[in-house]
Amino acid sequence: MTDRGAAFFEYYEIENRIEVTGTPQIVSVDQGAENSGPHLSSIVGNTGMEWASNVPGAPEKKPHVERFIRELNGFLHTLPGATTSKDLPDKKRIDKGMLEASLTLQELQAAVYKWAYDCYALKLRRLIHSPLRQAESPTESWNGLKQKAVLPPAPDDIRDFFNVRKKGCKLQHYGIEVEGIQYHSDELRDLIGEVGRGDTVDVMYDPLDIREVRVTHPRLPTPITVTPKTEGVAAMSFAEVKRANKPGREAKKTDKGARATAAKLAVAAQKTAESLGRGKITSLKNAKAREKLRQRRQEITQNSKKPVGNTSDLPETNTLSPKLSVPKRGNRSEIVSKEK
Repeated sequence: MTDRGAAFFEYYEIENRIEVTGTPQIVSVDQGAENSGPHLSSIVGNTGMEWASNVPGAPEKKPHVERFIRELNGFLHTLPGATTSKDLPDKKRIDKGMLEASLTLQELQAAVYKWAYDCYALKLRRLIHSPLRQAESPTESWNGLKQKAVLPPAPDDIRDFFNVRKKGCKLQHYGIEVEGIQYHSDELRDLIGEVGRGDTVDVMYDPLDIREVRVTHPRLPTPITVTPKTEGVAAMSFAEVKRANKPGREAKKTDKGARATAAKLAVAAQKTAESLGRGKITSLKNAKAREKLRQRRQEITQNSKKPVGNTSDLPETNTLSPKLSVPKRGNRSEIVSKEK
């Protein structure tokens, strides 16, 4: 049993925020077919817990479980869409329940969670007594147990001791990127479809293990686990990945040589083009300005030429106007005196 976390209680609007953590000592089961077989009991035994099968017809051996199931059934019968009630038992309310059904699975889950914490956990139980023989609720019983026993940290808490939190990771179309590694999952894809690309999330990861990261967001009730896009990634640290991706001296030397060769080829091609009058134009803006100026000069030159064909019946009309001589500054005074 692990902690739910504050996000869980906020999402389901639970007021009685009690954390129930620890490792059970005994797993008590009935004689149902789903609890039979050697595999389940061996798995429970390997975890250090005891597998206890109850005697058939003896529900008093597990009174807490029986009471919880009975209380839960009573609560479900009060919801719209219930097929059984006190007035119409034995499946006589199926048709009416089908007409009343209006809750989705998510809404039903939220109602059950809130009932379990805010109703059932606070209700007094007759079969649960403190040493003073006072009736107490499951919440009070658990709080008393915590004062007597030392609870080990939850697995998530132990993992958080070694995790690093990275805030402000942007959501991309492929998922998220953490320390140069791309991560993606179906839950993360649904989150991207809901909040859109470019939104940020918080990521918690173990620096010594790249196989998974945990993503938190206000829209998520609990953190989701996201794995790398590349399948079959080995268990290695992020530092090892960086060292593996970092090129060595020989690789850098080879890369520099290839880049130098490419630069020489480009320079040789440029010189060849310039020798043919087709050099590379470095500035598109200057090229457009020069082309515009060339077109303007060509237009002026064409307008100053004599028309090729006759555009009028009079020959004088088709001839260019003679240019008048402009007197110089020194001769202007003589011209003015003659006119006087």
